[in-house]
This record gives sequence, C-alpha cells and structure tokens, in this order.
Amino acid sequence: MKRLLGIDLCRGIAAYAVILVHSGDATWGLPISSAAENFRLLFYFAVPFFIATSFYLMVNRPKIEISGRFWRSRIERIVIPYIAWTIIYLSLKLVLFPLSDRGEQIAVIFQDPWGIVFLGGASYHLYFLPLIFTGSFLVVVANYLNKKHISLPYLLFLLGLSLIGYQIAIWSDNNFQLGANVAFVSILQLINPDFPGYNLVRLILVAIAWLLRCLPYLLASIIYANLIKNQRLRFPGRTAILFWLATFIIVNTSGTMLPLAFREIAISFSLLSLAISLSNYLNNSQFIINLGKCSFGIYLLHPLIKSGVEVFLHKFIPTIVQSISITSMIVYSGLTFVMSWYVVSLGIKNKAIAKYLFGL
Repeated sequence: MKRLLGIDLCRGIAAYAVILVHSGDATWGLPISSAAENFRLLFYFAVPFFIATSFYLMVNRPKIEISGRFWRSRIERIVIPYIAWTIIYLSLKLVLFPLSDRGEQIAVIFQDPWGIVFLGGASYHLYFLPLIFTGSFLVVVANYLNKKHISLPYLLFLLGLSLIGYQIAIWSDNNFQLGANVAFVSILQLINPDFPGYNLVRLILVAIAWLLRCLPYLLASIIYANLIKNQRLRFPGRTAILFWLATFIIVNTSGTMLPLAFREIAISFSLLSLAISLSNYLNNSQFIINLGKCSFGIYLLHPLIKSGVEVFLHKFIPTIVQSISITSMIVYSGLTFVMSWYVVSLGIKNKAIAKYLFGL
C-alpha cells in the first residue's frame, strides 16, 4: 500500500492532542479556568482518530484474512509493547514512589493485578492497547461481511444499530470506566466480589464494552473504504481538504449537540478523510514519515516525559504550575511532545527498541 503521509501527519497531531488533554485533567488537583476546560475539550478527538485509523487500515486491503500472519502482526505491534510498557511503568512506580514519600500507594497499585495485566492498570493511558487488540477480533465480522458482499444500505443500517448500542452503553454508564477499569457496572454489582469467577466476569464485560465501542468504527471503516474504492467520495482539487477541514472543525466544536457515539464517528472519520485528502499534496517528507512512525511511541512514552517537564517547571517557572490555564497546558504539552518525539526518534534507530517498545 502507498504510504499516506496525511495520516502520518494527523497521527502526530493526535499524539500531541493526547498530551494536551493529559496536561490539565482533574487528577492534577489544581484550579482550572472555564476557558482552559473548554480549550481542553477541543482535543478529545485523538483517541477516536487512532481507533478509526486502526480499523480503516485493517479493512482497506485487497483481501481481509484471518490468518496467523495477521495475529502475529497484532501481537508484535500491540501485545509485546503493552507488556514491555506495563513492566516499565510498574518498575518505575516501585522505585520512585518510596523516594517521593508515596510508598503507601504501592499497595494500592497491586490491589488490582487483573487490571494491571489485562486492562492497562499500570498507567492511565495503557488501556488503549488492550482495547485495540480486543477490537481486532472484529476482523471475523469484517471477513464475513466482505465475503457476503453486503450492500451499502444494509451496512449503513448495521452502522446505525451499532451506534445506538454504543450510545445506550454510554447513557447507562455501562461503557468502560477508566480508572476503576470496569464496564457494565449494573451487572457487575449483582456479583459478590468474593465469588471466584468475579474477575473473569469483569474481564468479559470489559471486552464486550470494548467490542461495542469498536464495532461502529469497523462498520464505518468498511463503508468508507468501499466509498473510496468506488470513487463516491471524490472532490475536485483542494476542495476535499477544505470540506473535510470545515466538517472536522464544526463537529469538534459542536459540544453536546450530537450524542457522543455519533460525534466520535463523525469527528474521527472527518479527520481521517482530511488526512487522506492531504496525502495527495504532501511530498515524500522524511519529517512527516518520522512523525508518523514516532506517534505510537510518543503516546506510550509521554507520561514519563511529562513528569520530567513538571519537575523542570516547578523549579524554574513555579508560577505556571500553580493553576491550570491555556498557557500552562500549551507549555506542558509543547515541551512534553517535542521531548517525547526526540527520545522516540532516537529509540527507533535501535531495532530491538523499535520492535519491543514501539511495535515497529
């Protein structure tokens, strides 16, 4: 497949957006202005875009196969980095928490070994990897729909049903709850935590919630890929860039006007469309290619770099860390992004690091 540099560019932008969101959340325990909170909400498109891109690249192939090669690739690109970074973050907490007078938090970390192993509990951002890996099992659905040559109207109908199902899970608070690492809480509360199979049921419910979230992305990716192949989404010249950019901005600033499930799909695929449209005009830029290759590593590494940036700012610019503002978020995220990109860019030059830490 031809490398789509627009996707590489937007991956880098999405990686920065993740960092900015994490540079001013409620866990910091600092006062935050309403302007800063509204500014931060504009960057929640990152994870939906990453999910949409993952499924689009999975289904946009001449043939969708469920093969050993497919699963080996998924394990190498997702599972191995997940295991490596879980070990890294746990090890660092075991070393650093006692040094920073937070030794009592070590026991809290290990209260949920199931969450650490399977749900990304070692760090707040690692949940994304088991989510994507779980969603990979929907390749079975993609393979079936591809073989049956399902019509576009029926695919749109299935997409609508999947969005309704995901939205109902959101409205009923049965979607995945980050931090608590649970899903379908109303069902889980019916089970005694001392029941031997409690954690297995919990994992199954989380997997179902993740599949509910990923299914609309899969169906939208199949529809989108078919529309592109049949040239039904073509715009003349640079009109496509302007159209998809305007669509992305409108949806991204719409707030709660759209239900969250529908908003996620609209915002992620408008940005994906913008990325693909940009690819027609971007030259073979090594700068953009490097950014695309490093984006996954930037996502995985940034909490470590952000902690170092925080120490630096506390020492040299203490006034900027007393509250959360648009300025503080831009400073935090900008420094963290540049430094993370630099470290990852150096790391991927080593084959072992590139393979085991960054899935390259």
